[in-house]
Amino acid sequence: MNRTFLGRCLVAGAGITLALAAACHDAPSVVTPGREAAAAPEGPSRVMAAATQGAVRMEAHFTDMRGGATQDMSILNHVIYLIDSAPAGSTIRTAVHNISANVVQAALQRAKDRGVVIYVVMSGNHHPGDPADDGDTSPEDLQAYLDGGSGARFRWCVNGGSYTGGGWDGCIARHASAIMHSKLFLFSRTRDATGAVRDWVSWFGSANLTYATGANTYNNTVTVYGDKTLYDNFVNKYWAPLWAKTSYTNNDFYDSGTGRGYFGGSSFNLQVYASPEQQTDLVYNRLTYVEPDTACAIRVAENMFNDTRNNVAELLVAKKRAGCWVSVAVGSIGAQPLATLRSAGIAVRRINTHDKFILVKGRYAGSADTRRIVFTGSHNLSHSANYLNDELFVKLEDDTIYASFRYSWERMTEDEDVYVYP
Repeated sequence: MNRTFLGRCLVAGAGITLALAAACHDAPSVVTPGREAAAAPEGPSRVMAAATQGAVRMEAHFTDMRGGATQDMSILNHVIYLIDSAPAGSTIRTAVHNISANVVQAALQRAKDRGVVIYVVMSGNHHPGDPADDGDTSPEDLQAYLDGGSGARFRWCVNGGSYTGGGWDGCIARHASAIMHSKLFLFSRTRDATGAVRDWVSWFGSANLTYATGANTYNNTVTVYGDKTLYDNFVNKYWAPLWAKTSYTNNDFYDSGTGRGYFGGSSFNLQVYASPEQQTDLVYNRLTYVEPDTACAIRVAENMFNDTRNNVAELLVAKKRAGCWVSVAVGSIGAQPLATLRSAGIAVRRINTHDKFILVKGRYAGSADTRRIVFTGSHNLSHSANYLNDELFVKLEDDTIYASFRYSWERMTEDEDVYVYP
């Protein structure tokens, strides 16, 4: 397995701020008895890994909150670099739950000034007239700068309610308690971390473009360059319905039979599952494909693991009892899933994370060989994430990208501030 981190001691072009460590030393691997060793990053303490499959490049970025750190701008700086690298005449489309970091706002305004066409979709609960708005003026300032408040370039998600009434804050999602919770950027052209010009770029993950949940907690994001299939599918099958505020009967968007809310790319065995979904549990269903044996390992890192998704906890317990090694890290967890997991001896740690990722190492979906799969996106283990909200849950497969997520997992779970539930 190739675990070379291509971000090793990276010296990138002007504007890239990946926040490298002062020295380029191998970090110690964390070895779990009987399990594979975590990949040493060979450089950046804030991991940036890159992999290629054909003409498609994928990068994974992470924040690092070890040792009492209060802020890591790595992910926000990466987004700013992507925005600043978009040339005149190119197009940026974004749908992010909240864009309140003024440094990102400034980058989007610079892009408009040099002739980039920009479209922004943002959850309605951050509209200045909504009772839930946090009072930060950056989003409305950005709206005013992009289109003067006309809605031609910046739209608030409000589907079924009003800007001032509270609730109904989804775009595709149409429910009184819904929000648009996705984190998505689409660039028709920009540059990758090496400075190479790349078309058809898709960015997604767990981070909002805020300081609170983009820089001050553990987070991950993935950027895919040069995959026209993925980019076009994101634009046409997901972003366009968000922009148009297209709703579906019974708030049921995901339909794999018709390809609605279900699409892939050309590389990395990448597949997108988009909420809201009423017929199944998108996470539970993916994990049913894990085939337990003594080589199987499942690592869960979730900002929220609520009582309403105890079925996922029960499935993790079943996989452990059938042979998988299972461990869970959370920002918060309900009493039911905590009790379910601990009753089976599954370690549960509470950490300062906004992540939403699951790592699977093992046989999967009938495979004879061990596979290494990453699930990431905006989807918390909550009722809202599956059934109410606009959310993204993405599966991808690559040894190098898996290894970077594995290393981020080891960093956060070995953090000196971690709390292990008894």
